[in-house]
Amino acid sequence: MQRSPVRGFVSALPLLIAVGLVPGSVWAQGVPPSSAGATLFESKCLACHSLEANRIGPMLRGVVGRKVASAAGYEYSDALRRVKGQWDAARLEKWLQDPQSVAAGTRMAFSLPSAAERKAVIQYLASTGATGR
Repeated sequence: MQRSPVRGFVSALPLLIAVGLVPGSVWAQGVPPSSAGATLFESKCLACHSLEANRIGPMLRGVVGRKVASAAGYEYSDALRRVKGQWDAARLEKWLQDPQSVAAGTRMAFSLPSAAERKAVIQYLASTGATGR
């Protein structure tokens, strides 16, 4: 049985969008990664997080370089409070791919399967700094 070219394109569409090869994708429009990350943050993360305030999840401004489970005023799960160290790009990469692999029992159920999207979001979060922009 021969595979349909349309079916092959449809199954590859998420990857093509992630790398910006589909017209209309953020990177295909020449938007720099931090802007692509901002767009992704708005569409994927804002339901639970904000840069400036704790919501369902903790505020994320300044998360890169911040001690794990340390946003003032946020009630973290026991699982996340047991994690030592800081949020760096490598740890955030693992967290966004599979939060349970970083802190088994954490309340965060969301994951971001696309490596390109994870990278863009992490770059964006790193660009926000600790004090605001």
